[in-house]
Amino acid sequence: MQSDRRSSGTLLQQRHQLPWPQDKKFKILSIDGGGIKGILPAQILAEIEVELCNGKPISSYFDMITGTSTGGILAIGLAAGVKARDLLSMYLDRGSEIFPKKGKVLLSPFSTIHDRGPLESIVRETLGKRKFGEANTRLCIPSLYNEGEPVMRKTAHHPDYKKDHAREMASVALETSAAPLFLGGYRESEEIFLDGGLFINNPIMAAVVDALACYQVQRHKISVLSIGCGHTPLTFDEKIANKGATYWAANAQRFASHLQSHNALGQAGLLIGRNNVLRVDPTIKVEIDMDDYKEAASRLPSLGKKAFTDNKSDMLHFFETQVLQYERHHS
Repeated sequence: MQSDRRSSGTLLQQRHQLPWPQDKKFKILSIDGGGIKGILPAQILAEIEVELCNGKPISSYFDMITGTSTGGILAIGLAAGVKARDLLSMYLDRGSEIFPKKGKVLLSPFSTIHDRGPLESIVRETLGKRKFGEANTRLCIPSLYNEGEPVMRKTAHHPDYKKDHAREMASVALETSAAPLFLGGYRESEEIFLDGGLFINNPIMAAVVDALACYQVQRHKISVLSIGCGHTPLTFDEKIANKGATYWAANAQRFASHLQSHNALGQAGLLIGRNNVLRVDPTIKVEIDMDDYKEAASRLPSLGKKAFTDNKSDMLHFFETQVLQYERHHS
């Protein structure tokens, strides 16, 4: 019997590369995951929208947008034509519905910390019935499928990409943001999905590799604006290294996400040149939990504004010209 796994259709040969003008840059916007800390990239994007976009949508300045989890919601929202300031308002005005004040929560072995219902309602209200294939720019959005395989949802920007364009944008956004500890898996029909951050919280390499696989673009012509959700310095000593299961059950994912991000940035730098990657990920002195709405809403907007101001001059080249509309190969 033939497997119905998504990977059963994997090409065994190199993908046919579509033409790309030699003198044209390929600009990518990449947005990390981070739960309610998505307020930070949303604030940065709102500042960009006002200061650098000349009244045009942010998506019109990028050839591809990728995002994981909360970054995936932002990426899809931008590609759907939702204004960055409205996405920021969604986080600030309704984030407490998704992540209500939790106080001291005793983790239950039988349930998630929060109900995923409010997130589903808010995402569907924001994105409506739009199809993934209606995105204004190319998208790469990761999640994890219940067959134990990673999924990378892609718009039909290459003839080989036939499976995802008919899905609803809201469904893809809910797939990538299905954080298992906090909100639980997202179910659609017989399929169950978990958060893309479990394997690629910083999705920069997903976009860089896809651009190189799909187009005859020179590596040095790819440039990436990579936006994080803020980070706290991650160090450890012998005492921490030898802590037991309680500590590592609570902190292993934070270590994994931090290190995956460093590795992805390093790989992207090797492929396209580190000078072609602008990483905006300000330091958060005291860690904010990904479901701590009160702290995130209080501290991150001002940090996002400062991060934009500090990096504005380096961002300018991304917004000098708009990109051409991409060709949709399936509709």
